[in-house]
Amino acid sequence: MIDGVLMGDVITLLLLALPIFFIWLAVVRPTQRRKHQAQELHQSLQVGQRVMTSSGLFGVVAALADDTVWLTVADGVTVEFARRAVAVLAPEQSDPLAPDEADQQNPE
Repeated sequence: MIDGVLMGDVITLLLLALPIFFIWLAVVRPTQRRKHQAQELHQSLQVGQRVMTSSGLFGVVAALADDTVWLTVADGVTVEFARRAVAVLAPEQSDPLAPDEADQQNPE
């Protein structure tokens, strides 16, 4: 009789703990992973890298300080941002006014 009651308590405990575990697995763990990736990005920034800020501004890293990054966004225009504002490394862009390859292959 005691084993049956104990087994019922264990099953009830598992039924209560499993949803909490799945919520942690679906929500908390991915958030921790993104935070860790962002910290790695902010620590690995180097002068000359092209980045995009969280507000969508593209620029090239001109200078770095502990918590600050200066981005060159146009010729002679350098703006200061918190390192946390850098969202991603952006691909190099050769000429923003050059036509796309798709435009050259499919003239209208």
